[in-house]
Amino acid sequence: MLTAILTAGILGASVLITLIGLYLVRRTVDVDKLKSNHEVAGVMIGVVGTIYAVLLAFVVVVEWQKYADASNAAATEANILGDVSRMAERLPPVQRKQILTELRNYALAVSNDEWPMLAKGKSSDKATSLLNELWRSYVIDQNPQMAAEIALYGESLRRLNDLSDCRRIRINASHNGLPPMLWMLLIGGGAVTVTFTYFFGVPHIRAQFLMVAALTGEIAFILLLIICLDNPYRGELKVDPSSIREQADHIGGRINRGGF
Repeated sequence: MLTAILTAGILGASVLITLIGLYLVRRTVDVDKLKSNHEVAGVMIGVVGTIYAVLLAFVVVVEWQKYADASNAAATEANILGDVSRMAERLPPVQRKQILTELRNYALAVSNDEWPMLAKGKSSDKATSLLNELWRSYVIDQNPQMAAEIALYGESLRRLNDLSDCRRIRINASHNGLPPMLWMLLIGGGAVTVTFTYFFGVPHIRAQFLMVAALTGEIAFILLLIICLDNPYRGELKVDPSSIREQADHIGGRINRGGF
């Protein structure tokens, strides 16, 4: 609710500032003088608007791809937790319970402790420690002998590598935002594009106000969308850790039941 109010406030403020600028121009410059600029201004706004539209579209596509990758990484991380927990069923009872407990604790630490920190571009030391414990349980505590055990052990290590990779991808996505220079270009380009509309002298000023307001609102909304997508773990569109939390609950139930 707060984000919706903030979004409406930013959109309203952007439109209001733009309309004030248009009003001041129309008050100080005669309509006939503005009409004399139509030919040149029409060509210029076509070039500027096209360049800015291409830039906006490119950034939105890149940011959406980053958001989609973060969402897929969360689902993949949950799937890997499930895969490793199933392979742990072949371990001796003591080791099995230890691995499943560590997997559950790691999943809970990620969903409850680390996920809120990702909104600030940070990671959880607790989750790191639990992941290291899980690695030690495999690398140090296990000594497979039979061919089937060796194959299962190798596959478990491979999946643990994938789990670590997913976590690194998730953490990197939380703090790899757009550079300040690009933000300056996006905001400045939007301001220049809207300012070009002031050079047109539309006889009906209300119609011009509506057109400029619509253009400003559209640009401001796209910029807000880019802000939301820039960190996929923040805001209304944030990636949800429910899939990882579900795996933690599922693994916990198997510990209590003693098997599948």
